[in-house]
Amino acid sequence: NGPIEGINRMIKQIQRTAFGFRNYHHLVSRIKLQQMRTKPNKKTELEVA
Repeated sequence: NGPIEGINRMIKQIQRTAFGFRNYHHLVSRIKLQQMRTKPNKKTELEVA
């Protein structure tokens, strides 16, 4: 439940701060970009370990 709640919170924060989006697709692309930014890279995790 923890990771899903984190994603829901991130989406709600984007919706609050980005109420000026004209298009729903712009909002969805912003959410996807934010997820890619916050998602850890498995390659770097393996290099650190």
